Amino acid sequence: MARPSIVPEILEKLEPWLEARMAEFQSQSEIRREPNLPSTVEGKINVRELTLALGLKRSQEQHFFNHNELRTLVNAAAQAQGLAPIGSRGLLSDCHFIFQTV
Repeated sequence: MARPSIVPEILEKLEPWLEARMAEFQSQSEIRREPNLPSTVEGKINVRELTLALGLKRSQEQHFFNHNELRTLVNAAAQAQGLAPIGSRGLLSDCHFIFQTV
C-alpha cells in the first residue's frame, strides 16, 4: 500500500507561514525593506532553516527539493524578497562548470 503524500501536510503549514512572512515584508518601509525568509549570507533560501521554522523534521527538507508545489511557493516568495530560489546552488554550479569547460 502506497504511503499518502506528505505534500498536503507541509502545504497546510507552509501557506499561512509564507503569507505571514510576506505581509510582514510588505509592511516594512520600502527604504529599509529586508528579506525575512530564512536565507544564507549569500542571499539564497536556507531550506534547512525553513524546515525548522515550519516545525518540520530536518529530514523533511528534501521535500522542498523534490516536490514542485512546495518549491514553487517558496521560490515565488523568495523572488519577491530578492532572494535566490531553492536549487539555485545547483544551477550556479552547472553554469560555472559550463564556463570552465568552454
